Amino acid sequence: KIPEGDDCFTTILTMCQSFSSKLDGIRRNVLSVEVYRRSPEMLFKVVMREGVAIYFKTPASFTEEKVAEAVSVYQALKQEQKLTGCIYIFESEGKIFSQYSPVDDFAK
Repeated sequence: KIPEGDDCFTTILTMCQSFSSKLDGIRRNVLSVEVYRRSPEMLFKVVMREGVAIYFKTPASFTEEKVAEAVSVYQALKQEQKLTGCIYIFESEGKIFSQYSPVDDFAK
């Protein structure tokens, strides 16, 4: 079941709080959060200030761990990599994984 309404909002708030604590504030780093509802799951797209997008598959589970992985990958990117492309964060069997692509065509 895809979370709706307040369930989605609660996950967004948790994610934003986690980004804020890991990046010393959210306003300087996160530009926007978009919600994609794809049955049977939901996907969040977080656009960072420089332009790179971070996609979170099933963001309501392991939210803080996924944000920690995203921030780790984001901070490891070279400056030119932060301008475009995307980072995909997902879980499998209770473990968090990430993948970077220089092209942001994930949500298409």
